[in-house]
Amino acid sequence: TVGEFDSLDDLKEDLRVRLAEVRRGFVLEEIGRRALSALIDASELEPPATLVDTEFDHRLHHFEEDVGRADLTLEKYAEQVDSTVLEIRSELRRETTAAIKAELLLEQIAREEKIEVTQEDIAREIALAAAGADRDTEEVAKEVVQSGRLGAVAADIMRRKALEHVVEAADVIGRPPEESTVEAVNSSGDSAGDSSEDDAGPLEANQT
Repeated sequence: TVGEFDSLDDLKEDLRVRLAEVRRGFVLEEIGRRALSALIDASELEPPATLVDTEFDHRLHHFEEDVGRADLTLEKYAEQVDSTVLEIRSELRRETTAAIKAELLLEQIAREEKIEVTQEDIAREIALAAAGADRDTEEVAKEVVQSGRLGAVAADIMRRKALEHVVEAADVIGRPPEESTVEAVNSSGDSAGDSSEDDAGPLEANQT
């Protein structure tokens, strides 16, 4: 025997299966990123300016805190990376706009596909977070509820489910990422691309 396995061949087979699962996970993750990027590029949705401004200020504040920990100002950091403060701010705003647009599009898809978030989904998410931090699940769950982050957790799950739906709709197994991404956009992105600011607002996840 080899550990918990009856033979070396059994061990090799287990490793083969595990590696295949890891590779598949990486492929699906990459396809998900490409599909989301394609959805953003294909959609004419413009996120509300006030929403972008608020999130941009939040991200800029945290970025300035990060460079401050290295005893740098934003100006000094820009010099070190051969850039300018204006270029850094412009890139950060572009990333902020794309991130909000992605959230709105995924929420639109979730609404159209009637994607729901169950209590089991939330419990599983909290359990995974607790395990990753090596903490007690009930303790983490209590913190999430008391801090008012339960809705945010549910919304994150909902958007992830929406992206998984896009990837699954592309029938990705055994197909090139580029081909899968195009089909994913065609199957789920067209209607989202026609959304207005009003009908693409945040979707409250079903927590029942």
